[in-house]
Amino acid sequence: MAAKKTILIPTDFSEPARFALEEGLRIARRDEAELVILHVAEEFHPPAGHVVEHHSFPNLADEIQKGARRQLDELLAELDSGDVPCRGMIKTGMPSVEIADAADELNADLVVIASRGLSALKRFFLGSTTERLVRIANRPVLVVRNEDESAG
Repeated sequence: MAAKKTILIPTDFSEPARFALEEGLRIARRDEAELVILHVAEEFHPPAGHVVEHHSFPNLADEIQKGARRQLDELLAELDSGDVPCRGMIKTGMPSVEIADAADELNADLVVIASRGLSALKRFFLGSTTERLVRIANRPVLVVRNEDESAG
């Protein structure tokens, strides 16, 4: 008997991520795969040269985790159709690295991630989680772009 396939879908709860999730669901139904929906909360680092008193944000990391868990639970409840097994994961760190690590940990057959459609100039200055992921991932990555997105 073949092992159950696993599809990893990173989400930041945005519309492009929702579009990638819909594509991942379609593939999971076709391939009878499990979906793992991952949200990566970036660690908060004050800008260089700025002093932020620790007592100003005593539970910031906990609050970020709680908010992410709530949004992920809502998304999973919305997807609970019974035809595709789904579960969620939350990690903290640099999104591209955490996504690649999660894909390896899960032995994922596929990672389905959204593209924001940034122009080359914006990618140069801003960077792109999707681009970095494609470069570092040891697993296949499907980049999904909503055809309604503009490229700028």
